[in-house]
Amino acid sequence: MDISSVMGSNTAQEKEQPLFEYTAQALSSVVNGEVKLTIGENALAVAVLFDVVELAYAKVTALAFANYTVSVKTTEGDYALSRMGQLAEPFYTALCEAYNKAVLRSLFIKGNPLLTTKGDFNLSESEMSARVSAPIHIYENCVVALPPDMQARRVPLCFVNGMDKRDYELTLHLAGGESYTYAKLGYDTTPFEIALEKQVRKLRDKSLQAVKDIDPSLSTTHASQLARLTVEGVAAPFGELTTLALAFR
Repeated sequence: MDISSVMGSNTAQEKEQPLFEYTAQALSSVVNGEVKLTIGENALAVAVLFDVVELAYAKVTALAFANYTVSVKTTEGDYALSRMGQLAEPFYTALCEAYNKAVLRSLFIKGNPLLTTKGDFNLSESEMSARVSAPIHIYENCVVALPPDMQARRVPLCFVNGMDKRDYELTLHLAGGESYTYAKLGYDTTPFEIALEKQVRKLRDKSLQAVKDIDPSLSTTHASQLARLTVEGVAAPFGELTTLALAFR
């Protein structure tokens, strides 16, 4: 083994900080009484004297904070964590951050967001609708809302076919009929709108250029129509493509 790799490994270990441990009173069907809480990358560890229960974020359905008590709902039972004093809210914030990172990984989102804010998120889909307060991130090809429950949504910008702007809110309409509204963003309203429009335009321009590269003889009108069907990340209907341009046959 190369000595430099050993040194690098040791340095990394030396820099690794131990996870902060919180003390709380737990109430659940599994664990009751005083516990030690450790927020990990993929789970919240709840430790009693002789045992540890791991609450995997994949099984967490909702997080909430009220009256200095943190509630963790999971598919296997609910936990109420109290008597944390002034550390209750910082614990909840850190837990939400870890949970959100796990959600982002599950949605296959990598890299840093172009813009982050917080506001109301209203989703309208075929089988459900909801309005929640959530952190909201804009990435190069999607918008992500991260409420502390199962209603997190990744909205691919390649499916957006309409955008409505009203006072302090913006709604994205998708090709499948879904709509997602972002509101109460405060001073971030205008930067949010600008960033979102910029990314949608980039995707459209990239698709338009790709269409023109395939068939330079296309008129601007036909090229634009094809670009709407061939936005990066979308499987375009072949019949519609061939109707508009011979080069796509």
